[in-house]
Amino acid sequence: MNPFDSFEAFQANCTSPQATTSIDEDCVNGVYTINVDVTDMGDATSLTITNDLGAPDMPVTETGVVSFGPIPVGTVINLVLEHDQDSQCNVDLGAFKDTCPAPNDTIAGAIPITPSAPGTGCDTFTFSYDFGDGSVSDSGLNTSCDNENTGHDLFFSWTATSSALVWNDGDANPGIAIRQLDGTEIICESSFASEDTILSGWNVGDDLIIQIYDTYSGATNTSFCLEELTCAAPTDLALNETNVTSTSAEFTWTVSASEELGYDWVVMAEGEDPAVDTPIESGTTNPGDTAVTVTGLTAATVYDFYILSNCDANGLSDYEGPESFQTACETFVPDYLEDFSGFLPVCWEEAEDGDFATGPASYGSGAWTPDGFLNNRYSGAARINLSTTTRSEWLISPAFDLSVDGYEVVFDIGITAFTGSDNSAMGSDDEVYALYSLDGVTWTVLQTWEAGSEPSNTGETVAFDLSGITGANVKFAIYATDGDVNDSEDYNIFIDNFKVRTPLICPEVYDLSVSNITQTEAELTWTDNTEAVNGYVWRVFEEGEDPETATAVATGTTTAGEVTVTVTGLSANSSYDAYVQADCVADWLSYISSAVQFETAFGATIVTPGTTETIDHCYENDDFKEWLFESSDGSTLTIEFEQGTLETNYSGGTFDDLMIYDGNDDTGIVLYDSDNPISDAGELEGLIFVAESGMLYMTLDSDISGSCKYGSQTEIIFNVDAGTASNSDFFSDANFSYYPNPVESRFVINSTYELEQIVIYNMLGQEVREISPQSTEVSFDLSDVQAGVYLVKATVEGQVQTFRLIKE
Repeated sequence: MNPFDSFEAFQANCTSPQATTSIDEDCVNGVYTINVDVTDMGDATSLTITNDLGAPDMPVTETGVVSFGPIPVGTVINLVLEHDQDSQCNVDLGAFKDTCPAPNDTIAGAIPITPSAPGTGCDTFTFSYDFGDGSVSDSGLNTSCDNENTGHDLFFSWTATSSALVWNDGDANPGIAIRQLDGTEIICESSFASEDTILSGWNVGDDLIIQIYDTYSGATNTSFCLEELTCAAPTDLALNETNVTSTSAEFTWTVSASEELGYDWVVMAEGEDPAVDTPIESGTTNPGDTAVTVTGLTAATVYDFYILSNCDANGLSDYEGPESFQTACETFVPDYLEDFSGFLPVCWEEAEDGDFATGPASYGSGAWTPDGFLNNRYSGAARINLSTTTRSEWLISPAFDLSVDGYEVVFDIGITAFTGSDNSAMGSDDEVYALYSLDGVTWTVLQTWEAGSEPSNTGETVAFDLSGITGANVKFAIYATDGDVNDSEDYNIFIDNFKVRTPLICPEVYDLSVSNITQTEAELTWTDNTEAVNGYVWRVFEEGEDPETATAVATGTTTAGEVTVTVTGLSANSSYDAYVQADCVADWLSYISSAVQFETAFGATIVTPGTTETIDHCYENDDFKEWLFESSDGSTLTIEFEQGTLETNYSGGTFDDLMIYDGNDDTGIVLYDSDNPISDAGELEGLIFVAESGMLYMTLDSDISGSCKYGSQTEIIFNVDAGTASNSDFFSDANFSYYPNPVESRFVINSTYELEQIVIYNMLGQEVREISPQSTEVSFDLSDVQAGVYLVKATVEGQVQTFRLIKE
């Protein structure tokens, strides 16, 4: 059936009346009247005006004006003009509301307001007004806090009983202005003020106008709190930056109208609380004072300054502050050392661009950054990367008083590729300069490093004799630029251990280098020190050990003038630090030289049964490391990881890949591939693998980020042990047996000697079973174990034997 085959339509058979409306308001009596002017009765003979408030209806029999009211101001009423003969022609006259202006809508109508008493707290919004009911308009009186139209506003009068008020804005976040009676602004605070804002600038007894305004002009509720403050802190606390010296600083403020006995001030160590901590310096000022100079401070130190008003009988105000500041840098008198343990060091500056004739073009920022020297860790040195055409960067020292002649400047410098410790060439027009200046404007070159004369990637110490360079304000700088040519080189320059000092009686050894490195030997060479009349003392330590406290793996001496030595007895594939000291007159040894790191050539580490090789390795970014272990008698090798993590990827593997092979290279059987683990990607702790061939080869290949050296991963620690090729008496056929192998369910081990521990691992090194039987026989139910190859590690009388077990 067509849905439109049948329908009904209705048409009104009447004519609607017509009317207009207007309102008469009587704000004196708080009422309003609605005038309904019926201009056309339509076809009705009578009409009725009805309402929704329950007021009497009003009949209409002819055209003309009918008044409906009075209605209380603010009341909403809906009126309908009803057609008495046919309701289809009723006319809805609409909703009506009239609101008279609030009495304090203008400054002339300001009404009294009483702020909360002192000490009651201003956490509750004790005043609330409806700015959206039509009773509040815009007076047009704007404030200096909101230069645009302040919006709806109300005015209040107050005879000041305190010289300050605490202000907190609530709903709609209104603003406030305090004015004289003629409207002159004394103080204001814009919308969204800080908590517990202090308003002041008048005297007790002044007649004031308080203007509350809502810049949004549409909020229905506007609330706020005002609390009397009988002892107000001074305002506008500021450091006079032109009067800051290395030991003093001047501060200014605007007086508090409520202070009677002046002001109390304190200087605190940075971040300390004056309410509980002991001040560095403290004092008072006289009433009306607006400045104080603090003395007795330490140069190049950050402090916090606070001040409060003393209001006699009204007590003390809250502290105003902190005003944080740093005293000026003093001119240093050598000896001086900066080790860059913090960056940017106090009294050092960064700057950019400019030239040597006029100095830097701009100060305060630059591309120098903290890093580990030669990319070793990530702090303790200054580093700049040169790889573009945009960098002309200065690292500038504090000033030194070299009025007395005869000092020297010494520092460590080195170069590496952007990541890792590999060497790098400098770009074709890249340059690094060591500079000095007598006036901080004109700079003179001490040394230049450029393509073909790069510093060493193992680091070197450079020293410059400052004889003849005198002045009371001498500065030094390292200036680095990557020039106008965009070369392919991407490298870092490092600076560390910057010293200005009196030359040493026995200077340290410079230019220590390592060459002719084999698996077990390395040759050390250094620059001869003419003061070393008794020769030199050299020492080699495992990488990272403290030369002041650790035991050297190799040490010796050379005679005067003998600056080359061959170190023997080293281990293959191992990292070391080498040091040299000069032996001067009366057995006066120099400071220890800067460390030179080196690694012996790759080769097998021989593991003897009954001994354990323990390796600690914290890998770098973009690093490749390999290890090879060989048992001395051909017995199996077991590797067990005590700890270590690798950077994981998003597919369940690793970005930094560890591979372990049963064999002497990467053609051996793969025992472990970190990029394809079954579980716990990147976690090495507890993994155990056995190399049946008696040789174990392992590689670690890392990407450009997320390494242990940069704090992202845990250091890798593992142990390698060798079994016995011929089986000792403990594991001889007569004394030790296991069956069946292959096994389906129950597996038994028998021993003549007490079995201390039995552990079964899967081929990923994960523990499957473990028992400490303390007996001569043990059995396992392996029926629930997945088929595959497993490793069984047995311990008898402290000796360990590992063998394969096949589960069917």
